Amino acid sequence: MEKRKCDHSLTTSQAGAADLTLIVRQDRYSGFASLDNRGSEFIGPYQVQAGLTVNGLFEISNRTQLQLVTASQTNELRFFEFEHQQQITAEGTNIAANLRRTDSQPGFTLRDLDVETESSSAELLLSTPFVRSRTRNLYGHVSFNYRNSATDILDVVKLFDTPQLSGMLRFE
Repeated sequence: MEKRKCDHSLTTSQAGAADLTLIVRQDRYSGFASLDNRGSEFIGPYQVQAGLTVNGLFEISNRTQLQLVTASQTNELRFFEFEHQQQITAEGTNIAANLRRTDSQPGFTLRDLDVETESSSAELLLSTPFVRSRTRNLYGHVSFNYRNSATDILDVVKLFDTPQLSGMLRFE
């Protein structure tokens, strides 16, 4: 969980006026690790997750995250995600890039079918605020996602290459 801290100072430069200076700081690093029983007979039964977030890795106004997930039988599930988000304008336009990789060989009754899956994806996202006010906000989002997946069942391979372009407007 990210923590933000705010220091302030109040100075007077002239009679009847004041200057308020706010300095907002956030933790540079945060992370987590978990062990749970959310798996199944096919992938699990236990799953281990770990993640790390670094704020301001390259400069201010950015966040870099890494997440890893595996099952107690590690060949049954391996997941990796890398994400970097960067604010690129003072008005709040952000760009983000995600890379994901999943490898799986489910067990239990699927073991006899020799099921194997591999999936890789890359995503580029751009979001910008068009209207920002205390009572309403309008944001635009555009993303390009490319996914390459392969599933092998009894040596029959199904391949999926899926490029996807999407856009969205969000009103609050």
